[in-house]
Amino acid sequence: MLLLYVEYSNSSSALSVSGSDWDGTNFYEQQRATLIAEDLGYIGFAADIYGPDFHTVEGDQRSALAGQYRNDPSLFTGRIKAAVDYVKSMNEVDGSRVAVVGYCFGGTGVLMYALMGMNDVKGKSVYTKL
Repeated sequence: MLLLYVEYSNSSSALSVSGSDWDGTNFYEQQRATLIAEDLGYIGFAADIYGPDFHTVEGDQRSALAGQYRNDPSLFTGRIKAAVDYVKSMNEVDGSRVAVVGYCFGGTGVLMYALMGMNDVKGKSVYTKL
């Protein structure tokens, strides 16, 4: 999992990791991280589940790759865990105050993370597909 975008808050050491929807981390996720920082006062972190090669993949290949993650909970939750571990290591972050949030594909990952017994963070999943 790659760091794509971090938005710092002046008032908090709590952090929210945002998972992307199925088409990857882009400007939309950057906006969500900014809103989390500005509106909620958390540090916003937009995580890239797929990695750098994904951004050159189109159409049906993107759907297939999303399916690969949905069908392999260990792969999916391993990427989320990598992001969680990374943000917990950041000096600005209180590691006991980390949450993961996700919508659609990212929400599915958050739900899988919880179902696989990962209880090291709070989670919020919206519009998931298992």
